[in-house]
Formats: sequence, structure tokens, C-alpha cells
Amino acid sequence: MGLSGGVHNHRADIGRLSHGGTSECPCSQLSMGLPWAARSPAPANRPLPTHPLRRRRRSPKLEQQISGQLKEIAHCARPSALAESRSLNWAAQRAKGKRLRQRTEERDQLATRLADSEKAYQVLQADYSSLRAEHSRSLLQAASLESEVTDLRASSRDQDRRLKDDEQYLTSIAIFAS
Repeated sequence: MGLSGGVHNHRADIGRLSHGGTSECPCSQLSMGLPWAARSPAPANRPLPTHPLRRRRRSPKLEQQISGQLKEIAHCARPSALAESRSLNWAAQRAKGKRLRQRTEERDQLATRLADSEKAYQVLQADYSSLRAEHSRSLLQAASLESEVTDLRASSRDQDRRLKDDEQYLTSIAIFAS
């Protein structure tokens, strides 16, 4: 492949493609997760490049030091994860408490509005009852007045009839007397 010193050289790949090489780029092979040895072989005129991430032999002392540091990282990671978890739980509880306080305030405001509405309803109910009673009294008074008017009309008719009768009687007596 067109690698020079562990760095990918696309120009070399382009030249090789024009001479019947493969179309795969070693970068795409890296992304496929293929082991270094399983990738397309290097051209015959170049030696295999050394993989930049290839592990070299480490001394036992270095291995021990690395192992100790990894253990220390793991040891520190547990409390860190626990603290992170507690922090997230605390934040969730705090948010839940905030929502609960908001809901409580809303409930209290709605309870106040409901109490005010109930008081207003009771006042309206009392007003309605008094108006209803006044209306009933007015109806009774109107019925009473209507009855009086009917009685007065009947009395007036009787008086008119008597007056006519008296007039006719007086007229007939005056005719007889003359």
C-alpha cells in the first residue's frame, strides 16, 4: 500500500490503481477493524510497514507500574461513578422537589380561587333567593290588586246599572207627573 513511515500516502495508491492495483484504501481497512496482518499485502518492492499502534515488549517493571496505575484508576473510578450517580440522583430529587413545590403552589392558588368562587356563588345564591322571594311577593300583590280591580269593575258596573235604573225610574215618574 502507499504507506511511508506509517502515514498513508494516497498518491501512491492512485498510481498503483492506474496499474491494476486494488481499489481498497488502507484507511478503509483500518475502519473495518481488520488486524494489520489481514489487510491487503504491501507491494513486493516494499517491506511491510510497522504498525504505529503495535505493542512493543515492555519491561516487567513497566508492566507492574502500568498494572498498578490501572488498578488505581479502577479504584478511583468506583467512587467517582458512585459520586456521579449520587449527584444525578440528587439533581433528580431536587428537580422533583421543585416540580412538587410548583404543583403545591398551583394547588394552593386553585384552592383559593375555588374558595373565592364558592363565596361568590353563595352570595349569588342568596341574591337569587331574595329576588325569587321578592318576585313571589310581587306576584301575590299583583294578583291581589287584579282581584281588587275586578271587584271595583263589578261594583262600578252595578252602580252604573243602578244609576241607569234610577234615571229611568225618575224619567218615568216625571212623565207620569206631567
